[in-house]
Amino acid sequence: MGKLEKATYICLITVSLVSICLLLENRFFRPAPPGQPSESALLGQREEQVPEALWKDSTKNIVLLLSTRCRFCAESAPPYRQLSAMRQRTPNGVSVLVASFDPPDRMRDYLAQQNIRVDNIFQASSGFAGVSVTPAIFLVDSHGVIRRVFFGKLDWIQERRLLGALKGESF
Repeated sequence: MGKLEKATYICLITVSLVSICLLLENRFFRPAPPGQPSESALLGQREEQVPEALWKDSTKNIVLLLSTRCRFCAESAPPYRQLSAMRQRTPNGVSVLVASFDPPDRMRDYLAQQNIRVDNIFQASSGFAGVSVTPAIFLVDSHGVIRRVFFGKLDWIQERRLLGALKGESF
């Protein structure tokens, strides 16, 4: 094998490795939407605008940041129905809350149309924890501390991570 062939193979392997790394980075380490806090900046943060009474009944709280005018929120309804089915108002259960830019009555009607049941709806005119893009999912513990964040419409890998976190794998 000549020097030119070796150099060609090395270049091909290098380009392949760089491409794979970029694909994996974009797939698994999505950046925060522009102008929004990153997931790492949100972890461990408390949302002070929400009364602590909403958190204390469940060790695992799911906060959905939704809007009735958001196309991706509507497209994400199937996973939200699955989360809705996991609800249990027990000390070790899962609570589903919705933060919305819309008035609670309008959001309640929207969720009923989508067949999604939640424990509470509150209006969040400026978003939740500094995030204003919809949809967004926050996993919050019983003290109101954000443990995980998911931005945008979830792909199947993110859905598995979310469900895994709720089952206790990494909440």
